[in-house]
Amino acid sequence: MLREGLDRARSWTHPTSADFVSFQWCSGRRSRMIFAVYRVLAALYFAAWLVMAVVWKKPPRVYFLIYLTYWTLIIFTFYLLLSALIAIFLYLKDKWADRTWMRRLLAANWALYYICADTNLFIVASFWLLEYQSNTQTRLSQDLNVHALNGVFFIINLALSAQPHYLAHAWVPVCYATIYGTFMVTWWALGGRSESDKRYVYETANFDERPVQAAITVIVLIFVVVPLLHSVVWALTRLRVCIFRRYVSSRDRISPKSSNASTDLSVISDSA
Repeated sequence: MLREGLDRARSWTHPTSADFVSFQWCSGRRSRMIFAVYRVLAALYFAAWLVMAVVWKKPPRVYFLIYLTYWTLIIFTFYLLLSALIAIFLYLKDKWADRTWMRRLLAANWALYYICADTNLFIVASFWLLEYQSNTQTRLSQDLNVHALNGVFFIINLALSAQPHYLAHAWVPVCYATIYGTFMVTWWALGGRSESDKRYVYETANFDERPVQAAITVIVLIFVVVPLLHSVVWALTRLRVCIFRRYVSSRDRISPKSSNASTDLSVISDSA
């Protein structure tokens, strides 16, 4: 059982390549074209907000690189651009789904999806519950687009797209959170300061005044909260698929003969 779980965690295979670039609820070439347009528009929108968020930052603007919000926004924008590119490629040429380079792009895009889906939901919840202050000098439009609409996008995407989400891949967002947590501790240890000249990036990770509490908070967030969010998204994905199978007839696929979505040769069962 343990070995089977490890095999699933290592594997980047999904039975149908179409699920990465199509809607759950409709099929056909026209719907795939609409999906490609939808991804392109989303990519352009959030790319524009990434640029504006950096431009609106007070000098020195390099401080935006210390925040998880902007780490994730950069990855999120890249994910959307790559996703849009893949959707266009497979709309123009179905057979490219079987190419090795395309399977690698799909695998990379899948990993980025896990990072963005889980982390964006965490950022939205934690910002509005813990960090937001109505008297802040940050533009409300910026807060809404950087700390709200990204989460809204993933909720809509979760409901509409056929994007797969495997429970065994929880290690991907956990690794990302671990990397950021390590950076945050290193930044503090080296004497780094925030743009408000404080010795911590986030109040909950104040290692100067509350080192034990800060360490426990970081560990719990990485190894409890992130896997929990991943599990919630997995459960919602399973619910969407179950509703589709129960109430909607089977649909066409981009590549009916293709069983691989990545370079991994093993096949993950649908119960993953």
